[in-house]
Amino acid sequence: MFEQHIANRLGGLGGSSFLDFFLTAFEQSLHGIDLIACIEQKHDDRTTFLRRHQRHAKLALRNGKDLIERQPDLIFAQEWLSILHLHRKRYADAIATCRREIELCDAHSPRRLLGYLYEWLGRYPEAIAELEQSILLDPSDYEARAELAKVYRLAGQQEAATEQYALAREMALQDDEYGRACFAAVSGETEQALALLEVALTKGQLQPGWARIDPEFAFISAEPRFKMLIGNSGE
Repeated sequence: MFEQHIANRLGGLGGSSFLDFFLTAFEQSLHGIDLIACIEQKHDDRTTFLRRHQRHAKLALRNGKDLIERQPDLIFAQEWLSILHLHRKRYADAIATCRREIELCDAHSPRRLLGYLYEWLGRYPEAIAELEQSILLDPSDYEARAELAKVYRLAGQQEAATEQYALAREMALQDDEYGRACFAAVSGETEQALALLEVALTKGQLQPGWARIDPEFAFISAEPRFKMLIGNSGE
């Protein structure tokens, strides 16, 4: 559930208006607009900054790297840069950025993202190691458990897969439709994920832009119905 994670990280950085701005900046950055450098701008200058850079398509990743070189302890920039790499399918860069984030402050979320990346690359032992560590850091991370169950299954560890899936499902059922949609998407239950996502969007539990950004929905982002639900905002 990337939205809540980022909302927590942004607490005290400008409230809901800043969240709205940053979501817009992120979405536009997927088309090459300068995202990470927005972090450096003063609040009243961000909109002007974004507009001024709309034509500079090749700057998004470079400026992110430049910012991190100047402020290597800026964990927030590392988080967003890893997500940007993920959506651009630059998996090696995403892995490297997650590693740098972990060096700064080990946490369950970059470990979970590494699990996704290694699974997509077919590197199951590495995925398992990262996901197990993610769960050690946060036993309530049912998305990491769902992914671990899937990777266990792919690696032929059926008993462990069944155990982790059951634990993850029990936790996810206590959450709202958005959380359950994330769980279903990670678990490979595409139709269930799409149905729950539609309800979550209708109830206002998240905005379409968040659905497109959330790494959990990367598992279903190619589905035509997913694109319909988010209004083809990334097309």
